[in-house]
Amino acid sequence: MLEDNNAYEKRIVRYEHIHSIDPNDFQTLIDTINPQINQNILDMCCGYWAVSKNILERIQKTWTSLHLTLLDNSNLQISRAKDEMKKYQIEINDLNFVLWSAINTPFPS
Repeated sequence: MLEDNNAYEKRIVRYEHIHSIDPNDFQTLIDTINPQINQNILDMCCGYWAVSKNILERIQKTWTSLHLTLLDNSNLQISRAKDEMKKYQIEINDLNFVLWSAINTPFPS
């Protein structure tokens, strides 16, 4: 896990602003993911939840049966994601926040 004095922990600038991501880029990503009812979605390196937020905005009016896991190696970023999510008051049947490094995540070969 990163130390609290790390620049990543202190950053407050939105990811899409740092990397000049257009809101349409998120929509293209969500179109590609094409979330479905009861689908498991893992948002690795979720930061403050920019990708997951866009997924939830897409589906919030139609269904809530989604299994969503947000993973980040920063306690602060996970806290920010939780705070941001509270603003939306979206109920998801299975929502998990995991403090873990994507580098250390095992994947089947």
